[in-house]
Amino acid sequence: EEYLDKIFRMFQEFVEMVQIIDSFEVADVQFLLNNEFYKYCDKPFFPVFAGLFLNALLKRLFQNQDKISIDLELFNSRIINNASSNVDMRARGPSDDNKIGYSLDFIGYLLPKDKVLKIRGTIGDYCGALMGENSTIILHGKHGKYFGYEKDPTAKIIVNAQ
Repeated sequence: EEYLDKIFRMFQEFVEMVQIIDSFEVADVQFLLNNEFYKYCDKPFFPVFAGLFLNALLKRLFQNQDKISIDLELFNSRIINNASSNVDMRARGPSDDNKIGYSLDFIGYLLPKDKVLKIRGTIGDYCGALMGENSTIILHGKHGKYFGYEKDPTAKIIVNAQ
């Protein structure tokens, strides 16, 4: 609970920062994921900060869209490729199929009511935490710890759907 309280304050700062950015589309966010995010993977707390920033971008897009799809596969492969030269990233690597330590955390955190987020690729911890009423996450990939943590009872999580 204390951790999520701290995260909420950080997330709110990212949300406020994203509000001042000129308009953008899902394709712009995907370009950022594919071409820029991975370059900072060796920075402290990268999965949390980058995940919160991405989630703030998605929250803004959800103001005008009901369904968003993002693909993390290229991002994930670049992180794994960079990990071979980074001791800290190897230490954070997955220890089994259910524990992911290298991807973005907090994707789908506070997912707004009645919204759908489709994700292809591996996601980190707290994906879908505190999802809103009747919201849905469709995941084609693996996830970290606390998946769907304290989501609304009407919120849905679908994993590896076709």
